[in-house]
Amino acid sequence: MHLFWIVLSTVFLMTACGPSFEKEKLYGTWQNKEWRIIFDEEGSCAFNDKKGKFSFVMGNAIEVNFEQGATLPNLTIEYVTDEELKIVFRFAGTDSPQILKRVTKR
Repeated sequence: MHLFWIVLSTVFLMTACGPSFEKEKLYGTWQNKEWRIIFDEEGSCAFNDKKGKFSFVMGNAIEVNFEQGATLPNLTIEYVTDEELKIVFRFAGTDSPQILKRVTKR
């Protein structure tokens, strides 16, 4: 009986910690006045001219590791639609939400 609750709790936590959107909607090119962001299926990304790799940390949080060695650890995807992406950059306790429009879809 205890094993049942352990398995049920594990399944619940695994699904609750995943992204609340379909990852495929994220893939493509997004842009606003400040940013041009590209995400692809292989986990590669580009923020303006900086290329790197991204991974989902927990839920809608992603971490970006740039080729130059820098890391952008505090990004949250608020939502993704077919036309719009809202991403929140968190720096030193300050939130900087950005709404980007889709340029291309992958």
